[in-house]
Amino acid sequence: CRDNPALDRNRNGVLDVLDCLNNPSIDCDSNGHIDQYELVDDPGLDCNANGRLDSCDVAGKNSDRVIVWGSGSGFMQSPPLATCSQFAVGGDSQYGFALALDQNGTLYCWGSFSYIRPQSLGACRGVAAGLRHCAAIDSNGLLKVWGDNYYGQCGTESERSGGYSGDTNSNRGAYWTKNLGDVVQIAAGYVHTVALRSDGSCASWGADWYGQVSATNTWQGIRHLSSGLYHNTGVRLDGTVICAGAGTYDSGSYEYRGQSNPPSDLNDAVQAACGYVHTLALRSNGAIVAWGAGKTTQVTNNEFGQSIVPTDLGPCVSVAAGWYHSVALQSNGIVRAWGAGSIDTQSNTNWGQSIVPNDMGSVTMIAAGAYNTMAFRPASDANNNNRPDACDLADNPSLDRDGNGVIDALDIRRNPALDCNHNVIIDTYD
Repeated sequence: CRDNPALDRNRNGVLDVLDCLNNPSIDCDSNGHIDQYELVDDPGLDCNANGRLDSCDVAGKNSDRVIVWGSGSGFMQSPPLATCSQFAVGGDSQYGFALALDQNGTLYCWGSFSYIRPQSLGACRGVAAGLRHCAAIDSNGLLKVWGDNYYGQCGTESERSGGYSGDTNSNRGAYWTKNLGDVVQIAAGYVHTVALRSDGSCASWGADWYGQVSATNTWQGIRHLSSGLYHNTGVRLDGTVICAGAGTYDSGSYEYRGQSNPPSDLNDAVQAACGYVHTLALRSNGAIVAWGAGKTTQVTNNEFGQSIVPTDLGPCVSVAAGWYHSVALQSNGIVRAWGAGSIDTQSNTNWGQSIVPNDMGSVTMIAAGAYNTMAFRPASDANNNNRPDACDLADNPSLDRDGNGVIDALDIRRNPALDCNHNVIIDTYD
């Protein structure tokens, strides 16, 4: 049920003899119904831990928790993640793919190019996605990179394992292992890659067309990294921001729009996000500042309004940037997006990537690809009955902050993101 809610063929809310007839493989002991023997074989099927498969278990895993919109959404059907610690989205308008880690560090890959995931990769603690390459930090702090290596964005030949020598484009089955010390964060640009070590130093490799690789290799005292197409941004320990690569000034040309020239008064940044020719920074007070292209909506020379931060934007906890759009996660769990993709023409730059789904509710995580946006929605209504109840608490006990067995005002007070419409009760709107 977790992997395929359609197992309930007769849609009666339980797995019964008719479902077994349609798919005998789900009936482990071949007795014609789903019982405790099947639960022993796969305890994860019993989401409310009551010892039997019921409507809660069938519906509880049927709700999409990773939501993707914009280009590629049709073929980026996400896996049934109950938890998510980090994710990334890559590709372009034609090919899209995504990576995600659950709370155990298990890596999930889907969409285009997902077939190149290294089979020997164990638990991970960080992921990144570029145009055609992916990266993950394993549990030992080693870096595993795979995908297109035409510009050396994955690594050198001596660091390569598997695949076929000289197969630089698809690299099916190949991956590169880089021992850079204790890596704590990874970012992927168009055709380059950047890593942040625990001591605040950085390492970068791949195409160095605008100095984005060589300059970043000299950085020290960094606590957060972001990578755009041709530039990198680092947030220093003191809250100031440093950039490298294209856009050190604004010439009005495509690659030089001032995206690597941060505001001189920015000294309280906690996170940054790089687009094609614009950059975002999240301040410690939850405000967002933007620079580079997109200060107008002329739709010429990369001007799509991606640097016009909405005036009604509430305090934020995270930012993300696509090629021509910007995304913010407010402290109340609501996603805001602006820039290209405020309409959906399925062409050029407008793929609906800035049209946030109306029914998405509160989320805990965001990411942005070239022309798409991704969010993670926690399991707050496991049985999809539009109200929080015992089933939802069994699936996610952390919702009940005061431990009284119900989701009430005290839980809302401790987790305001539960109350989307701010009426201090959990209702069908939430």
